[in-house]
Parts: sequence; structure tokens; C-alpha cells
Amino acid sequence: MVFAFLAFVAVAIAIFYVVNGSVSKNKIFLVEVLEAVDGRRLKVNLDNKQVVVLLGGIGYPSGDEKAAFDAINTLQSMVVNRRFNMEIMKQIEGLMYVDLKSADGDSLNETLLRKGLARFESHGVGFVSSMMAAETEAKQQAIGVWDKNRDLFKHMTGNPAEDEAYFADHGEMDSFDDEDRTFPSASSGL
Repeated sequence: MVFAFLAFVAVAIAIFYVVNGSVSKNKIFLVEVLEAVDGRRLKVNLDNKQVVVLLGGIGYPSGDEKAAFDAINTLQSMVVNRRFNMEIMKQIEGLMYVDLKSADGDSLNETLLRKGLARFESHGVGFVSSMMAAETEAKQQAIGVWDKNRDLFKHMTGNPAEDEAYFADHGEMDSFDDEDRTFPSASSGL
């Protein structure tokens, strides 16, 4: 009876390892960034394989091509051909949500949020307090995607119905609801 119980426990542990990959929740790897695919996805060299990863917690306001364009240019200049510690925050069906950190431990994801180059998006990673705090800093400073003087917001009247009607007529924005933290991924192939 004891052996049957031990066998059951051994099988349960084996299944756990197969499903989760290991006991560790977050895995960390040294990677070289090869290319910024877009404002959220990077191609990295991981164990001599080219893999596309998704920056966890990074999103852009719906219809804001300028923010995504600024982010990809920033990523190209900041990270391409450089090495980072890549923490896998979550992996779903082969898609890795990651946080890239410099040798000093500075998070690239938090830097993008702190500089207002992106919005925090909890999809795939849940709520990460340090990323939310970085976004709050950018909001308080009204920089980047939070700057109301950007071209995207030039025609805003302060009346949500009028503003949404303007953007619907001009095709610039689907919604500017502050709680809409989704990334238009239909064209990105995610």
C-alpha cells in the first residue's frame, strides 16, 4: 500500500514537471536581441535558436500608430545586438511573455512604461506592481502616450461622445477608453 502511494506521488511529480517545465515559476536566460519585430515582439537568440518573444505588460492605445512606431524605433536603438537577462514571466502555447533586464537589473519593460512609450497591459502576465508604478510615473508627468498635446489628441474636446465621434469619422482610433489596454494584434499575427 505504501509503495502504491509512493508510485502515485512520483507520477504526480513527473506530470507536474512535464506540464510546468520545472519547479521554478520564472526562468531566466541570457539572450542576444537580434531584431525588434514590432513594439512588443523581439527576435532573440536563445540557446542558438532564433525565437520571437513578447514583452510582457507592454501595450499601446488602440489606433495609436505613432506610439507603436516610436517604440519600435526606440527598441531598435536600445536593444538590438545587445545581451539581456530574459525572464520568462509566462509561457502559453509556445508564446513567451518576457521581461528583459540589463546586467544592472534594469527592466526594459519598465523603462518603456516609465518613458511613456507604452501602456501597461495585464493580458498574459497579470498585474505586476513595478510595471504599474512605472506607468503611473509617465501618467503623472504626462509624457509619451499620456501627453494630451500629441497629434492623436489634438482634436479632443473633453466631451467623450464628441471625441469618440470625431475619431470614428476620421478612422484614427477605435476607442480611447482609459481601461482599454488591448493591442490590435490581428495584423501582428499573434
